[in-house]
Amino acid sequence: EIVDVGPEFCMQTGPGSTFLRTCTAVTFRCSGQRSLYHVIIDDADETVVGRYWQWVKEPMPCSGGEPPVEYSTIEEASIAVKPGCPLATLSVIPAAYSFSIVRIYGEPCPRRDIVHTRGTEELRLVQVCPGHPPYAFAITGKGTDEVAIRGSPGEFVEGIGQNQLAWVDAHGSYWLLGDMSREDLVAVALSVEPCSCAGGTVSG
Repeated sequence: EIVDVGPEFCMQTGPGSTFLRTCTAVTFRCSGQRSLYHVIIDDADETVVGRYWQWVKEPMPCSGGEPPVEYSTIEEASIAVKPGCPLATLSVIPAAYSFSIVRIYGEPCPRRDIVHTRGTEELRLVQVCPGHPPYAFAITGKGTDEVAIRGSPGEFVEGIGQNQLAWVDAHGSYWLLGDMSREDLVAVALSVEPCSCAGGTVSG
């Protein structure tokens, strides 16, 4: 997971001199590990100029929970979720993308992942119901843009390999992640709506 993207001063050595320039620092959290992996990128030369591990003593976010329950259809997942917080779905799916899977996570970080794919690319909608903690693995960056989704305030964050659009409405909080432009993510977000199927018994 990409956990942070932002500017960072990096030192470079040239002929007879050493100088500072602004690079981009990307922080990753690897699956199953507490440590963070930092990669420093020289934007001008499009090269990696540094990389290092950071040991993190604190437990990983959402550690200790059960694996998610997976559903191969929107209909099955929409029936399984708890009443009062219907499953979010996309009424407009981008060209060449198709539905893949729904993952429903329980405590300590209840959420739903609605995944569409195009080859190896993922378009992932993360939904968190009202009253639950925010998505722990959202991209955080120093350069964010404000957007509006159906009158609700939102935030666009540009990442490495994927971008993120986050917003909140009466049905919960959302994070839309994919290798798409801001305009395309906004267009997809505008199509997000509650599934019309009735809710069931599984929390998430």
